[in-house]
Amino acid sequence: MKKKIIYIGTSYTIIDAINSYSKFELQTIVCEKKRVSKEHEKRVKQYNLNLITFESKIEFISLFDKREEEIALIYQLDLIVPHELTSKFKMFNFHSGSVKTNRGAHPLLRTILNNEVNSEFTLHKINKHIDQGVLISKFNVEVGYSDDVNDIKHKMENGFENMFDDLISHLNGNLPVQEIQGGKYYKPICINDYTIDVFNDSITKIKNKIRSQKLYNGAILNDKNRRYFVSELIEKKNTAGKICNLKIIDNIAFIERADISFTLKLKKCNDVD
Repeated sequence: MKKKIIYIGTSYTIIDAINSYSKFELQTIVCEKKRVSKEHEKRVKQYNLNLITFESKIEFISLFDKREEEIALIYQLDLIVPHELTSKFKMFNFHSGSVKTNRGAHPLLRTILNNEVNSEFTLHKINKHIDQGVLISKFNVEVGYSDDVNDIKHKMENGFENMFDDLISHLNGNLPVQEIQGGKYYKPICINDYTIDVFNDSITKIKNKIRSQKLYNGAILNDKNRRYFVSELIEKKNTAGKICNLKIIDNIAFIERADISFTLKLKKCNDVD
């Protein structure tokens, strides 16, 4: 007998994965109203699904008053699920990072900023604590030096089927599991995390800040009363005895330090207070 599934979140790739998995029956997806995309609407029609939207935490909680699905799978949800729901329902969350070293929001960005060469896609039964509960499954991925957020995400999502298998085994009582204890927790990414300190950041750190923002406006470079968006480190060379200096000409920033000189490609700039 198939397990009835409700999916909660903003990803359309997991909708395809759940629908194609032979032991799941997906009937309903729940998504924040402002995050519903054309891809969501396409799959609602394609798979004959029920789409439920919400605009607030209170509205989200009320959605589960009369739910009949056995399992809720959560992936890419911009909301901390209230404990009053986790204590009543079987809710399982896919987290795009290790629950030991990379708990909290924006784990894919943290993977890049922390210069990780290996990461984990994890599935856990959630409780009242962030990225805690019971660890059900993990899928290991290698992180390339040029991988952006989407590259890592795609690698992780290749693990869906194996992780679904582990979940079924757990639900059938055939998979030993462990409580998640502790782990490194990070606050949500803020602008300081990807602002470049041209005179103190290592070249690797600068590259990672740029790479983390590849799909967005770019890393940040502040100079005097202007804020620039950085899209690329163009070239670098070792130097000796140079005086630290930053000069911006057109869309290029030229940086000289005692140990190295390099140039950054700028996309645009804004005046700041």
